[in-house]
Amino acid sequence: MAKHTPGPWVTSATDDTVVIDATGREVAAIDGDYNDPDTWPQMEANARLIAAAPELLEAAMTAYKWLDNLPSRPAGCTDRMLALYYAISKAEGRND
Repeated sequence: MAKHTPGPWVTSATDDTVVIDATGREVAAIDGDYNDPDTWPQMEANARLIAAAPELLEAAMTAYKWLDNLPSRPAGCTDRMLALYYAISKAEGRND
């Protein structure tokens, strides 16, 4: 079971560098140079990536299970499965 704040997460309507959960509580805030407008697009992109994290984790878990249940695995499948496994482990705070 996930230990993270349940999704969905979105960027705040008032600040594109803040990520909030469904109840409006802050999940993350992107730190950066607010005095340098050239960095704003990257800060906003980072916030959008973080906001997508719950859905990305769920998609990775679904893909891993689907690949694991294939009767025969296509070339390169094992590498993709290993990458998914490590990404899921990292997201869940496992050290394996």
